[in-house]
Amino acid sequence: FAEVQLQLNDSDGAIRTFEKMLEANPEDLRPRQILAQLLLSTGRVEKAYLLAKSAPLIHQNNPGILEILGQAQTRLGKFKDANETLKALATVKPKSVHARFLLAGSYGALADWSSAEREFEAAWSIDQKHMPSKMGLADVLLRQNKLKKASEIISDLSAEATDSPQVRVMQGRLALLQGKPEEAIKPLSEAHKVIGSPTLTSLLAMAQMRAKGRGTGLETLRNWLKKNPNDVRIRFQLANNHMLFSQFEEASKEFLTLHEMQPENWIFLNNLADSLNRMDKFEQALPFAKKAYKLAPTQPAVLDTYGVILLADGDNKRAAKILTAARRRAPNSPEISFNAARALERVGNIDAARSILEEILPKNNSFRSRKAAEKLLKKLGG
Repeated sequence: FAEVQLQLNDSDGAIRTFEKMLEANPEDLRPRQILAQLLLSTGRVEKAYLLAKSAPLIHQNNPGILEILGQAQTRLGKFKDANETLKALATVKPKSVHARFLLAGSYGALADWSSAEREFEAAWSIDQKHMPSKMGLADVLLRQNKLKKASEIISDLSAEATDSPQVRVMQGRLALLQGKPEEAIKPLSEAHKVIGSPTLTSLLAMAQMRAKGRGTGLETLRNWLKKNPNDVRIRFQLANNHMLFSQFEEASKEFLTLHEMQPENWIFLNNLADSLNRMDKFEQALPFAKKAYKLAPTQPAVLDTYGVILLADGDNKRAAKILTAARRRAPNSPEISFNAARALERVGNIDAARSILEEILPKNNSFRSRKAAEKLLKKLGG
């Protein structure tokens, strides 16, 4: 009867039937396995996980149970547990392409790219026609910057799946990593028309900006946001690119929108304050910088922004304290050190300011405020 319900697409009815069967005989593997798979496929992941995990000891190494448990753990974000489960599955079924493929994916979820590479290669060696394994292998090779090997595999994929948008994405990623953004644009654009996603939008915009300058890439991000206004990731990328291109008015608008979407996000608050201050709107910037400081009082970037704005507002003593703390937390940042030197000079601590400048200038040939730092050092007699 349960099979008939499945054939009629009555998954809820089938679930109830298999639950009764399992209740009548908890040791029976078949209803447990089918029920767990049904729960997983209908989005009831937690229930599927509990059902697979509570299998009697005699069934705990059953391949079907292990696969369902590993997939449920992955979907619940239990990546380490999933990896252990899928290792057990691959041990039970070492010649299974699917088992090795799932194990490779679990290593990827842990960002263990070398192990993922090994398992994708193992899966592919079992069945060289298994395209998902080949795609996975190309992906992890790109992530490890193994471009020669990745290029060979992507070339094979291009010949085998000429119309695949996923292969187009691989071609674009490879071209970007090879420093050929102009060659990345076409495959990424073609893929974007078919499988538009935030990740692909981000890659395409990056390629366009590197190859053609800012305009086209920014337009790609804006067009995506017209259709997906709540996409935080793409809006953040757009705002950061405006900052990069010194378009502070546009950046402040985007960071304000992001702040309204996530009011307690200290990164958005800090960047909003920074963008406003870059336009000399320090009075508008100060409340945002102050709130960012309350939320993240140990972050060097937050301390730096807040201190610089306090300096602009004339609160030199507090600025010197904040910026000195920022320098302690980020001693290798010449920009933060320069701001600390400015504040110390303002409160009359000339020797300390000069000492900082004499330390950072020989070590840092290029940073945004280098000329201003040289000028200040000269003023201080250095």
